[in-house]
Amino acid sequence: MEISEIATHEPLVDPILSELAEEDGQLSEATRAAILELPSEAIAALLESLPVNSRLQVWALVSDDERGDVLFEMHDDARRHLIGEMEEADLRTMAARLSPQELVELNELIPEKLYSRRLKLMSIKEQTAVNTAMRFDDDQVGRNIDSDFISISENLTAQQVMRLLRQWQIPSNTDLLCLVSEDGLYAGSVQLTDLFNAHPQQQINELKLEEDPAVGAEMHMSDLADHSYQNHYAMTPVVDDAGHLLGRITSQDILGWVQDEAESQLLQQAGLSEDEDLFAPVKRSAKRRAVWLGINLCTALLASWTIGLFEATLEQVVALAILMPIVASMGGIAGSQTLTLAIRGLALGHLSSSNANIIFRKEILVGLLNGIIWALVIGTMAGLWFAKPAIGFVIGAAILVNLIFAAVSGVIIPLILDKLKIDPALSGAVILTTVTDVVGFFAFLGLGSLFLV
Repeated sequence: MEISEIATHEPLVDPILSELAEEDGQLSEATRAAILELPSEAIAALLESLPVNSRLQVWALVSDDERGDVLFEMHDDARRHLIGEMEEADLRTMAARLSPQELVELNELIPEKLYSRRLKLMSIKEQTAVNTAMRFDDDQVGRNIDSDFISISENLTAQQVMRLLRQWQIPSNTDLLCLVSEDGLYAGSVQLTDLFNAHPQQQINELKLEEDPAVGAEMHMSDLADHSYQNHYAMTPVVDDAGHLLGRITSQDILGWVQDEAESQLLQQAGLSEDEDLFAPVKRSAKRRAVWLGINLCTALLASWTIGLFEATLEQVVALAILMPIVASMGGIAGSQTLTLAIRGLALGHLSSSNANIIFRKEILVGLLNGIIWALVIGTMAGLWFAKPAIGFVIGAAILVNLIFAAVSGVIIPLILDKLKIDPALSGAVILTTVTDVVGFFAFLGLGSLFLV
């Protein structure tokens, strides 16, 4: 494949690094052309795939008109570094070309004077969109609205609307027209397909959707994702408490938020931030990860302390030390299965305090059934292995106890964390692992002390 045919960033990483590592340290014309042909999303991904020095050389190729789009698609750490390395004149030029959405997204990264200057140069409609978005939190719909949409009077006919549409440039991801009343309030939405099939003299307000898709600006983005999934429209109108039409949010924006949220939760489980740069300085990365390592150390010390309570037992029955990892592993796996289902249930709205008792009883029965089956299997294997039936009984009983307790914890822990407004995906796994380790070790070594010493 020729470099000029490349449409994604991955095939360009190796050629860029190879060419920059050569004596002249310059990119070939073919590589430069391939970079400039990439869409903004791919350029953003390419920049984040390169070490800092190489990243700056590629960034220098991006035009002033496209830099705002690229930064909009990047994670916070990487774009913060690029902005910090820009000359004041280049930064001023880029800021003057930012769209309303880009200005809202980058408002904390560019100097206040440049933010104010760009805002003053915008149209009244764009200024209103920016000021409105800045009133909301990052995870609220109002913060993510797009001001590029079509609104028309509800008093027009289908023919009049069609005549207007021929004069306007229809924004991408538009399948709805937003109607506005004489008082300037949102009055409903019309599908373009219904408009195209309507009689020319039919009033546009007669084509309104029966189930209005509009949402409030204060809605959380996760709730909007559910709403959008049920409606199947390419866009969703957004209104304020008074009924004024603020803008829209597209299905593409919603999908991007869902993907970012999934990535964020995955990284949070390891104590990392979604905005952390892969090529961030060593000191900064080490500092961020040290906190999570410290938390993990505390949980490990608790498990070790539990084992230490039975030091004398372990000295007399070495087989217990050999079999301990089995008890902890079985409990951890069983608990993580329940925890994953519970977190998904909370995220989708399927699990709440009203039906928690039903799920709780079901998971106890699942833990009991699996506990009995695997207690028999592992107990028999351990008894034969060490030629001592009592050891088989001890580990079998401990497996049964730990699997039941893991099932209970897998439901209770995310519910408690959710009540405390703590993301279960962030800390649920750490707490669950500690619980199953401590309970498993205590049950196993405690029973060993009673029946084997």
